[in-house]
Amino acid sequence: MNSATKHPHSKPTALVVDDEDINRLVLAALLKQNGFVVAEAANGVEAVDKFEALAPDIVFMDVMMPRMDGYEATRRIKALCGRHFVPVIVLTAMADEESLARCLEVGGDDVLTKPFDELILTSKINAMMRIRSLHEEVTRLYDRSRRDEEIAEEVFSGVVMAGNVALNKLPHILKPAGTFSGDVLLTAYGPGRDLHVLLGDFTGHGLAAALGAVPTAQIFRDMVAKGHTGDEILARINTQLHQLLPSGMFLTAGYVQLSSNLRYARVFNFAMPEIYHIAGSTREIKRRIDSQFAPLGIDSLIPIAQIGETVKLDWGDSLVICSDGVWEARGAEGDDFGSDRVVDAITRRDSGMSAVDAVARELQAFCAGVEQRDDISLVEIPCKPEILPIWDSILSGRDPKELGDLLVDSKTSATHDAVELQVTVHGARLAKADPVPLLLGNIRELVGEQVDYQVLYTILTELYANAVDHGVLGLSSVDKESEDGFINYLNQRQEKLAALVSGYVSIRLLVKAFLSGVRVTVSVEDSGPGFDYASDATARSTPEHSGRGIALVAALCESLRYEPPGNKVEAVFYSKFSPTE
Repeated sequence: MNSATKHPHSKPTALVVDDEDINRLVLAALLKQNGFVVAEAANGVEAVDKFEALAPDIVFMDVMMPRMDGYEATRRIKALCGRHFVPVIVLTAMADEESLARCLEVGGDDVLTKPFDELILTSKINAMMRIRSLHEEVTRLYDRSRRDEEIAEEVFSGVVMAGNVALNKLPHILKPAGTFSGDVLLTAYGPGRDLHVLLGDFTGHGLAAALGAVPTAQIFRDMVAKGHTGDEILARINTQLHQLLPSGMFLTAGYVQLSSNLRYARVFNFAMPEIYHIAGSTREIKRRIDSQFAPLGIDSLIPIAQIGETVKLDWGDSLVICSDGVWEARGAEGDDFGSDRVVDAITRRDSGMSAVDAVARELQAFCAGVEQRDDISLVEIPCKPEILPIWDSILSGRDPKELGDLLVDSKTSATHDAVELQVTVHGARLAKADPVPLLLGNIRELVGEQVDYQVLYTILTELYANAVDHGVLGLSSVDKESEDGFINYLNQRQEKLAALVSGYVSIRLLVKAFLSGVRVTVSVEDSGPGFDYASDATARSTPEHSGRGIALVAALCESLRYEPPGNKVEAVFYSKFSPTE
């Protein structure tokens, strides 16, 4: 169909198709009285050609004509209309039901029997032109909506998805029910090289459901980069969504914070389907983590101290999060995929196949092309070292002797450019606040990117954790080494923190800038009686701990010095400027 649009004030065009000259003449005269410009055709072939050339606003089609009858001509004209609505009123002297039904079957929009009444003709014309106008308005609104969704999809992909890490190593499905998914998958590495994964499902799907994705992604990435924990991040997201989202909209979410030593994960479930902990060796489901709380964005506050579960991991285990779109996927028979099929696909999958690929295979066979009501999203977090940055990369090119020599050479060119910060956390506040992200954020604001914040985060978190656990709480690292010791250790830590009413941990940061780099001194002091730091360093240097603890801090630093009785420590490391800085 000719896509050229008419001027909004031009007269509408009518195409009159009839092999009788007198019939065309009479109808044309009536149409001109109704404000139409009239074109004529004497048969179906001519009608199709003129329709393509003129793009009329309405067609009056006789049925019985030579060369091509009105039925076939109507069918071809309707095929040429595409997305546009051009009414075709079929003219016929036949009044039997079968003939009238056939007129409508081939695409006719109305029927006018000969001889026709002028009043009825005018009424039908007005009705059809109103329908045409409404159809054009709906088409414009639909096109605008599609364009808005395309723009939103570009923003969604660029802002929300583009910043993700390790997606090529995390098997996942993101299958939208609309133009794009209202489900959101976020992944990021923390400064301590732990991996954070959030799979969220906003109310509904499509554009409206994705409105909360951008602020959620921004909070997630900002807080992960600063070293916040999963419960703190979720609490902030909840507060923000509660303020932003309209009533009735919320976010269900599954969240995994995987430790950098692959020994445990913190798992959070906010009204999502079960999160599965899968054994790496047998592919059996070890544990199902049910929903713990209502969706995010409904209540202004969530009990941070009570959310999340600590899951002990073995080598090769994995965690699987799925949206309810997986459970509620419809099959050809109208039934839902359901949790049992998810579990069967995971546990009975072929050796070497990921859980996500197994579920995807079963979903494809089950759904058999049926259009889905909701977005389908699924992600697997395998407990394998390749999904995490390698710790050796932190130590690459940072030989302590080399750094020491560089520091000596730099002392003569000191700029006396220094920043000093100190924070002390007392009593019950030790269970509620983590000063490390605050210190990192302030140093970044004051110093910029001159400091290696991955190294600084590792040093701060290890020394602060030692001060709290071994200094203030009096816990022993030996308790971690039994089969279930690590989980028991964490539970005991949580209990003691909840009951804490006294004690303190003080952290002092001194950052001095030289022409060739930045020297950072970290001092940590606690109120405890001190602990056997030499024994702890030996215990934590075993392969099971993947180099974490005091041994790791010592490897990262130019110097690490504890003062007797072990409740005060000073660590010094040096960040050398790259040639481009």
